[in-house]
Amino acid sequence: MPEHTWRAFEAAGFDAQHALDAVLGTGVYVLSTLSNILTAAPLDAAFEAFRWAVPGAPDTALSAGSHAAHAP
Repeated sequence: MPEHTWRAFEAAGFDAQHALDAVLGTGVYVLSTLSNILTAAPLDAAFEAFRWAVPGAPDTALSAGSHAAHAP
């Protein structure tokens, strides 16, 4: 990260531990999302109302017959 960005980060009251926490949190999120995609984990019913889709794109919900279900 550029020095001026780091100085601004510190001036806002953050330190190296906060930066590492952000990197760790991002890594955990990315790995959990990838795991859900690779295992075709279903969306919990409680979150179904929040399901998002890209307008005009085919339905990407995974099912037993989808190509993702047969990934190596």
